[in-house]
Amino acid sequence: MIITHLAQAVNRLKNGLVVAIPTETVYGLAADSSNEIAVKQIFSYKNRPQTNPLILHFHNSEAAFEQARSVPEAAKILATHFWPGPLTLVLPKKPHISDVITAAQDTVALRVPAHPLTRELLLNFPNGLVAPSANKYMQTSTTNATDVAKQFANDDVWILDGGPCSQGLESTIVAFKDNVPVVLRYGAITVQQITEVTKLEVLQNIPMQTVVPGMHKKHYAPKAQLIVTENPVQTLRALTDKTVGFIGVNQEAAKLATAAFLYNPENLQELATNLYRLFHQYDAQNLACIVVEKPENIGLGQTINDRLKRAATSI
Repeated sequence: MIITHLAQAVNRLKNGLVVAIPTETVYGLAADSSNEIAVKQIFSYKNRPQTNPLILHFHNSEAAFEQARSVPEAAKILATHFWPGPLTLVLPKKPHISDVITAAQDTVALRVPAHPLTRELLLNFPNGLVAPSANKYMQTSTTNATDVAKQFANDDVWILDGGPCSQGLESTIVAFKDNVPVVLRYGAITVQQITEVTKLEVLQNIPMQTVVPGMHKKHYAPKAQLIVTENPVQTLRALTDKTVGFIGVNQEAAKLATAAFLYNPENLQELATNLYRLFHQYDAQNLACIVVEKPENIGLGQTINDRLKRAATSI
């Protein structure tokens, strides 16, 4: 059920029920973090294993940092620059935080989202809301209320409609090693942006014991076969016997597809904002394949390629 009144969402959450909420990144499936039964309901609705931790959302950085035993200086700098916004910080947790939220880890993932409706909602929950992406486990994230409703058509989930998400990709998740930022999940905040504000060399692809959301080899997957290619014309010519959705910049390739979305190659945010929406749209059209022209692997392109790699994985 899609709703538009904030009070309805507040009442359901305070009564221990689950509500899908908008953020600037993707929609989240939210529950009051202080209600362990409600938190466990999220795992049930998503078919998500409880070994996969959740992100705690707060109205401001002060409330978020209250959950941590210690906060590195680099974390404070990042929060100053990117909160409210699409950044999640992984910090040592205080004992009061439930092991159900953190998957029994000694760390907690914290975020202050930027969506104005959800920020107002969070004022009513001083202990924060947990809110993993509003989709079934390993399937495509949702960036509008209609797609959330389709995902949870058989579940008692109300959806607070905050319009389409502006970013379209999940938050960047950052942990710290001796005050140095370690990117655990690529997201809407790029490695280059983190380096610029911290003046530190950001660590990537290093072994960390911390488990965070979105790191399964297969994730974000549409129902259609997803093919990522640097030569879309050649790829589409080999698929003439199939219905194909195309996402890219090559106009010749677009003419070969059943449905196509062309974006400005100088504006990767346009691709990021629309990627998940298009996955859902092409699945609704029952297309057999989705062909995505691979963007350059830098900046936001690094995040997009991470999602495409996981979404195209067959295991």
